[in-house]
Amino acid sequence: MNHSLTRRGFLRIAGMSGVALLGTREAMSQTPGPAARPADAAPPAAVSVPVAPRLDPKPIPTRSLGRTGVNIPILSLGGMFDTRSAQLYLRQTLAWGVSAWDTADCYENGNSEEGYGRYFQRNPDDRAKVFLTSKSDEHEPKGMANLLQQSLKRLNTTYIDLYLLHGIKTADALTPEVRDWAKSMKAAGSIRHFGFSTHRNMEGLLGNAASLGWIDVVLTSVNYRLLNNRKMLSALDACQKAGVGIIGMKFKGGGPIHPSPEAEERLAAAFVGRGFTLDQAMLKALWEHPAIASVCASMTNFGTMQEYVAAAFDRKTLEAGEFDALRRHALETRGSFCQACGACDAATQGAPVADAMRCLMYENAYGDGRRAREAFRSIPQDLRTRLVRNDWSAVQRCCPNGLPLGQLIADAVERFGV
Repeated sequence: MNHSLTRRGFLRIAGMSGVALLGTREAMSQTPGPAARPADAAPPAAVSVPVAPRLDPKPIPTRSLGRTGVNIPILSLGGMFDTRSAQLYLRQTLAWGVSAWDTADCYENGNSEEGYGRYFQRNPDDRAKVFLTSKSDEHEPKGMANLLQQSLKRLNTTYIDLYLLHGIKTADALTPEVRDWAKSMKAAGSIRHFGFSTHRNMEGLLGNAASLGWIDVVLTSVNYRLLNNRKMLSALDACQKAGVGIIGMKFKGGGPIHPSPEAEERLAAAFVGRGFTLDQAMLKALWEHPAIASVCASMTNFGTMQEYVAAAFDRKTLEAGEFDALRRHALETRGSFCQACGACDAATQGAPVADAMRCLMYENAYGDGRRAREAFRSIPQDLRTRLVRNDWSAVQRCCPNGLPLGQLIADAVERFGV
């Protein structure tokens, strides 16, 4: 591929080659994108482009993932969707160089892993091209061992490149027993690297990862808002010095309250002159940090994939004024964002407040009500019931961003039930 192509030029070619994939009912039903045309139809006569799935252009830059010795693309595919009926879509992500794929034992009730496994069964040579991540919702060695074997079977593979404890909240999960289990699974060849993912207490857990010496990679919530947090920057630097690989997620910085349209319009205006969308600018903000090897992004349709791949392909970086615009927006809208910092934990009496805020984020910021409900239902019921109380004033006073937690928790309970 000609790397002198402009972003718009890449999008034009990407759009045409992506459309060529949409001529089947399978692709149409699971990966809605541009208008479909027959799969064997030639591109418009005025434009000469090759068929994208047959190319191996690898346009996306790669970075070293900590001390693992592996280079991965700066953009990774989030697998929180039913990949079983998205086989052509998976082929296209790989054709465009998105060769790091993420999933978990629980995503889509196992259908995400099943879909990846179906792809590898049909395209066995592609397994070696993919850096594959999966996660365990069990955090004790016995349960982890059972889920690992289940994941290997679903994924139709003999090994997983990166295996993570899923969604840990404290360092209590990082026990010597887990360390020894991970070491034994590496020796057996079942996994190659080990770590954890987290949506909570990110700064503290990144610090733990840096100091423990046996965590290879952390998949962490991080975004342009949190890059203004000195504790987060210090934790990322500590991981980089310790050789812990960092993959970012939840890059949009959405929260339980959607910012006003006026605030978003002001932010968008800062990037329109360079041709960046808001999502592209937010991705580029993370790629500027040297500790972040890749950003794992939800790309469940061709349009989003084209947008994000184009951002990765485009080597232009954000300018100082554009970073300032992101900082101003983060400050102006901080009252819409939950940092999952744990400042309110002592006052919550065990109520999963940060988890409830994440569910509201899925619905209000991402527009994904189904994921919001599923995430809320994944919270143990005995914890969900603790969200039903009348007085949240003490908890609300703890929030550094001044979120109206009482109102938001009541909203979550009303929308999702307990």
